[in-house]
Amino acid sequence: MKQILLLFFSFCIVSFTNAQDIQSLTISPSNPTTSDPITVTAVVDNFPWGNCDASSHSFTQNVWRIDGQAYHQLGGLAVICSSTDYFPIGTYAAGTYWYVHTVTSSSGGMDVDSVQFTVTTTTGIDDHSGMHIANVYPQPASDRLFIDILDNGINNSLFELLDASGRLILSEQINSSTIIHVGELSRGLYFYRVGNAAQHQMGKLILD
Repeated sequence: MKQILLLFFSFCIVSFTNAQDIQSLTISPSNPTTSDPITVTAVVDNFPWGNCDASSHSFTQNVWRIDGQAYHQLGGLAVICSSTDYFPIGTYAAGTYWYVHTVTSSSGGMDVDSVQFTVTTTTGIDDHSGMHIANVYPQPASDRLFIDILDNGINNSLFELLDASGRLILSEQINSSTIIHVGELSRGLYFYRVGNAAQHQMGKLILD
C-alpha cells in the first residue's frame, strides 16, 4: 500500500511540475508613451507553493512583434512553485505592438501568451497605428478568411499572417474586399496585420 501511495504521489509531482501556466501577462505603464520605459509582468504558476523566479530572459523585436522568452531553472522543492517575473523591454516608437511571451522550465513545461499595447507620443497623439480599418472574419476561421477594408481612401493595403513563433506565413496585396484561402494552413493561433505604412490594424486569428 505504501508503494502504491508513493507511486501516486510521484506521479502527481511530475504532472504538476511539467506544467507551465501563464496566469496573467500585463504591460506597465498600461498606456505608455514614447518616453516611457515599458515593463512586462508575467505571473506563472507551476503549483501555488514556493517561488521560482525566472533565471533568464531575452527578447527580440520584428517590426511590430516583440518575442520574449523566459526560462525557469527548477530544483529540489522549488519545482513546486509560483512566480511573478518583471521584464523591462525598453522604449518604443509610437504605434501598436504585440508582445508574445514564451515561458519554459527545466521540468519540460511550456506556455505561450500575448498582450497587445499601443505607444503614443508624449502629446497623446499616436501615429494612427492600431486603428480599426478593416473587418477580418470569421473568427475562428476554417477555409476562407474575408477582409473588408472600411475606408476606400486606404490604398496599397497589405495583409500579413504570422504563426505563433513569429514566422511569416503569407503576405498579399489586398483590395477593398478580399478572400484569403487558409484551408491548407495548420490549425492553431496566428497573428495578422492589415493596412499600409500610414495606418494598420493587428489582431489574433484562430484557425480550427
